[in-house]
Amino acid sequence: MSDIGMRRTFGVLDRTDLDDLHVVSIKGGDPLIDLPESEVTAWAAGTFALGDQRSYAPTHGVYTCIKAHTTSGSKTPANDPENWHFFSVTSRWRAFDAYRNTKTIANDKLRIVLRPRVLIDTLDLQGVRATQISITVTDGPGGPTVFPETVYSLDGVGVDDWEPFFYGTVTVADSLFVTDIELCADPVITIDLDYAGNQVELGLVQLGRYVELGWTEYGADIGVLSYSYYKEAEDGTYVLKKRPGAGDMNLSVFVEPADAIKVAAIMDKFDGVPTLWIGHTDPQHAPLRKTGFFEGRLTYNNWGQRTLSGRIKGIV
Repeated sequence: MSDIGMRRTFGVLDRTDLDDLHVVSIKGGDPLIDLPESEVTAWAAGTFALGDQRSYAPTHGVYTCIKAHTTSGSKTPANDPENWHFFSVTSRWRAFDAYRNTKTIANDKLRIVLRPRVLIDTLDLQGVRATQISITVTDGPGGPTVFPETVYSLDGVGVDDWEPFFYGTVTVADSLFVTDIELCADPVITIDLDYAGNQVELGLVQLGRYVELGWTEYGADIGVLSYSYYKEAEDGTYVLKKRPGAGDMNLSVFVEPADAIKVAAIMDKFDGVPTLWIGHTDPQHAPLRKTGFFEGRLTYNNWGQRTLSGRIKGIV
């Protein structure tokens, strides 16, 4: 198979980690204002009881007191593991942890501005609750526009005639994958999510370079990994313990022999590292995208064919 003029359908996001250096602003509401760090009381030196929770903005973390104590010296929850246990990221920072089910939330509008300070061509948003998303990219703050404002509608996905529109269940997309952002030296990305009169949610932001690896073969499948369970009570009844679920994907990928070394290097680079694996870039195959851990094998079938097969285990 020749790849001349034929874009590979399978790839991986070589993700750029985001921290305070790269997140310019997180605003919500209408009009837009800076989102507060957390609904949990901010930490300050004092006396704490077992179970107290405090947020600590420098690490965007919420910590639980595991031993009653009075603060001494320069200790903070972040550097005092004897007295504090990390519980979660703060509500403002949830779109930047590893999970799509923990979400940054605002009313009506949510705007996030990122400056990754590296070359990027791909943006992925997951766990979205909004009617539309607009994306703009400039080369540097206030610089020339390299990706003009582009509006993506998330309403009515899959509605192709009047009957399902009026009588059927309307499917609303909860993710957006964009991989045609023009490369520039200093990308500044503005992401606007809108849902007038409702709560806007964003579970996960990922960006980086899309690395093409091969062609996904027919027969790829996706599934659901459920972590919910029933717990038996003393009287013999059961109580449902509802937990967020995850997904997985099984696939086989045709790989050009010349790309086998690159594929092996990618497998090694992301061993034990969650990242976005793209089974197909076409929007109609959006379910064939999973953020998680790859487990698989690269097979040398013969002198002219290589096959990558495996499973991506999604994270919640």
